[in-house]
Amino acid sequence: MKILWNGIKSEGRLVKAHYSGTELRNHPAGTISVYFRAFGLTPEIIQHLRPRDNSDAMTDYYEAPTARVEPSHPLYAEAKRALDEQNAHRARMYAKRRERMAARMVAARTLDYPASTARRAARSLPASGRHSPGGLFFFSSSSRRSRGRTPPATKS
Repeated sequence: MKILWNGIKSEGRLVKAHYSGTELRNHPAGTISVYFRAFGLTPEIIQHLRPRDNSDAMTDYYEAPTARVEPSHPLYAEAKRALDEQNAHRARMYAKRRERMAARMVAARTLDYPASTARRAARSLPASGRHSPGGLFFFSSSSRRSRGRTPPATKS
């Protein structure tokens, strides 16, 4: 069994999963949560990680299995490395997305694209807000001025 950034490889197949290192109330600090994306877990994963599945078939309530890897667990170092790799992968993806979005917004402002294009581009941003953590705003109220209205005069 090998814990990777995008899942756990066991018995020759990859079981997709994602990790979270947020603090949990009933677990020690540093506990890593493993959220599996499928129900077909291998016996090896079940034996080593002991995932919980709170599904109830009688009421049609299905919940993907979740495992908690505490700092005292023998696989904690692998899970921590996988969590760090997952966060690095996501940071690279978001950086590429911010670059593409910034290029779209520059093109929208310099090539006189309609404001609807800028709004459509802004809607494709993550739900965490309309700006990046670095402070680069992608969509502002100034793009409303491109709807055929002249911009307000500025005082020099």
